[in-house]
Amino acid sequence: MFNDYPIILCASGNSIPYNENGLKPELADIITKNISMGLNYFDYYGCKTTFTSFVDPDFYTSKSNQEWLMNIPLIIGRNDNDITNTTENTILLPKSRAYFGKDSWEIKKEMCLYCKTKVEAKERLRRCPKCNSAALCSIGFYHNHFVSLFALTLSIALGFKEIYILGLDSCEINGKTHFYQDKITNFAKFRGVGKKLNGHYNTGTYNDRTKTNNWYAPYDDEKDIKFYNVSPESIIEQFPKISYEDFLVRHKPKCDLTQDEIRFQIKEFINRKVNE
Repeated sequence: MFNDYPIILCASGNSIPYNENGLKPELADIITKNISMGLNYFDYYGCKTTFTSFVDPDFYTSKSNQEWLMNIPLIIGRNDNDITNTTENTILLPKSRAYFGKDSWEIKKEMCLYCKTKVEAKERLRRCPKCNSAALCSIGFYHNHFVSLFALTLSIALGFKEIYILGLDSCEINGKTHFYQDKITNFAKFRGVGKKLNGHYNTGTYNDRTKTNNWYAPYDDEKDIKFYNVSPESIIEQFPKISYEDFLVRHKPKCDLTQDEIRFQIKEFINRKVNE
């Protein structure tokens, strides 16, 4: 299934075409009629997506978020010790400090980052049995504390070959880092929004263009996947950039499945993979 359709990742940069009435209707139409993944608060401030993703445990456990999170049909996030309870609409996936792409599902194994030997995680080895390196790493979903990395890794592990990334600016555009910035007053809840008084971004990595781009470097090896960064002003240089005008023209709704059918297939796929 996932080879046949593109997926749209919806981040919240201010490049998103948005005004006081919400998203442009034609953009919302494309997002809601295709397979789409909302990152963090996109579902709340933007429009409904197929499912929502997150990596920050506070996003999921915050009392102020509970009511609307309960109404999201499907949430897929990073597992964390701070998340002690989940609801039926939620799937948590194990994290990893390294990128494993389509092999991210091999969550019962560890791999030596030096010689690439894989061992069963239950052995709890401190060193690689082949090269004696201490570079053993649990296999899981690469995120480096950034939800866009988790979303990209998940999309690839699900098998998508065409990925459109909206709102991945990692910078300030027209005075805002997020399209919903004017709608919030409690910035303690949205720790990555906007800038500090000294002019530095509240999302620390935005202040280091090289470091931020290095986080996306592992995706360079995915030669059979087409990535499109739909944000010409984005500081992320890893992916080809196209304009929203180009996106709207070329990316008409073409998924013939209902959103509930897509969610069911995604859940079935994940359940099968994590239990292999």
